[in-house]
Amino acid sequence: MQFVRRCRDYFSQPRWWVEVLLIWGIYEAYSRVRNTGGKQVDLPFSNGDAIQRFEHVLGIGFERSLNQWVHENWLVADLSALAYHTLHWWVTIGVVVWLFWRRKDVYRRATLVLIFTTLMALAGFFLLPTAPPRMFPGYTDIMAQTSSWGWWGASGSPGPDAVTNEVAAMPSLHCGWAIWSGIMITMYARRRWIRVVGAIYPIVIAFVVIGTANHYVLDVVAIVAVIGFAFVLSYSPWGQLLSWLRTTLVAQSTTRRSNHAGQVSQRCDGGVRGSRPGGDDGLEVSGSRRSKDGMDRTDAADKCGRV
Repeated sequence: MQFVRRCRDYFSQPRWWVEVLLIWGIYEAYSRVRNTGGKQVDLPFSNGDAIQRFEHVLGIGFERSLNQWVHENWLVADLSALAYHTLHWWVTIGVVVWLFWRRKDVYRRATLVLIFTTLMALAGFFLLPTAPPRMFPGYTDIMAQTSSWGWWGASGSPGPDAVTNEVAAMPSLHCGWAIWSGIMITMYARRRWIRVVGAIYPIVIAFVVIGTANHYVLDVVAIVAVIGFAFVLSYSPWGQLLSWLRTTLVAQSTTRRSNHAGQVSQRCDGGVRGSRPGGDDGLEVSGSRRSKDGMDRTDAADKCGRV
């Protein structure tokens, strides 16, 4: 127990080598799972078409009009492409480093939210491969449009080809990481203007991913639900809940044992009072019967004593 307690105390504080191992493990999972879904062809387009029809039913399918507006405004298109390619990685990494150096008291829970969000998003990429809007007719691929002056490729992905899955649209991990970064900045930054920037940042990224035709509106809605669940997993008082559950189970077990002991004690007391050493109703009892009754009374007395 002492060894377990020491290990728990040691790993409760951020350790740089542990964080490096976690980042490496998540990167490996990210690269492998993303690329697994990219081998399918028909299913991603079927899922993308289904999402567009469902958005039309809900009245939230404004990706095409927003994408057209971004395409027609070259400055907005250039800034959107730049933001899509750079902020996804560098803002997230910057917030992680900032929390590690300045807010170690909240670092572990905060990064658990990021880890849970990423893993659940990877599960979405694997289970629901989805072609983004830019692959459908009527949309303009803003990343391809601006790649002539930018340093990114025309694939629309901010990462290298080794970790690129063209049909990993659902949910939007871009927005997931942006929401996480914005919440962390809003919650833990000291200066007001920085907290305001943190609150605006996820909204900007949502505009960027939809305007560049890389994500649907439902991709953003889905990641909001995912990160909400990740916060519940990370910030719920699981230790208090487990302690309450253990106390409740122990109390119920003690109550059942006490009730059982009381019932046995009543049966024993009734049996001893109803038996007389000389026999029943004054009748003569044989030696063997008397001996048997004596043994029964002795056994009953022993059981009552044990109770």
